[in-house]
Amino acid sequence: MYQELTATNSHVDFPELMTSSMLRVLYYLNADEPVSAAELAQRTDVSRATVYRTLKTLTNRAMAVKQGTRYRLTEQFSGLHKFAVELRHQHHRMQLQTDIGSGTLLWESYDEFIVRTDEVVDDSQYLLTGLDAFSEYSLQFFTRSGNYYFYSESRESLSPADLVCHLLLIENDARHRKYAMLLISATNTSHEDVREVATSYGVEDIISPLLTYLRTDGEQSSAQTPPWSEMESLARDYEVEI
Repeated sequence: MYQELTATNSHVDFPELMTSSMLRVLYYLNADEPVSAAELAQRTDVSRATVYRTLKTLTNRAMAVKQGTRYRLTEQFSGLHKFAVELRHQHHRMQLQTDIGSGTLLWESYDEFIVRTDEVVDDSQYLLTGLDAFSEYSLQFFTRSGNYYFYSESRESLSPADLVCHLLLIENDARHRKYAMLLISATNTSHEDVREVATSYGVEDIISPLLTYLRTDGEQSSAQTPPWSEMESLARDYEVEI
């Protein structure tokens, strides 16, 4: 991707352009979905002033355009986003290989990722997630396929809302959706908190019908939710009130 960008835009000094803050912004800025500076600041963990300076650089060079209060890359430079994502993906893969040895990346942001591995990881930056992490809330399951960890340099723990979203990123099937709803009920987690966290992981469309289903005691169901009697039976098995 980098060679393609330099070949088609030989007038651009890409090494000078690709600062650390620029790469962070480009990771979340693409040509398809306009985004505001405030949203970029939140996602990148970069100050809003730095985000504005970065966006100004891109718009001044006709690499990005402003539409109202939102920005997007131009089609000609859409590859900048792909390059930033690929570069960070390679960084995560190298880190994974160094820290664990082997594993599969299931989800990534600029600074964090979820990995499935056969290894047992004892590292404070790798937080246990997936069904095994539900045991902290007295939900013990005996169907598993590997170990799942959430890598973060800044997080010390995961909330129930995090675990719900991680589970659906790991496997969005009928069984995992039921377990996700069971954890929400078992921990009495605010639906608004779950919705907010789901947005940060990009699973709000998956979470929304599950929350509606729980809020209406199964009266508003969808193809993604089980019969209410099935959910009630599961809750009884684990002594959870729904």
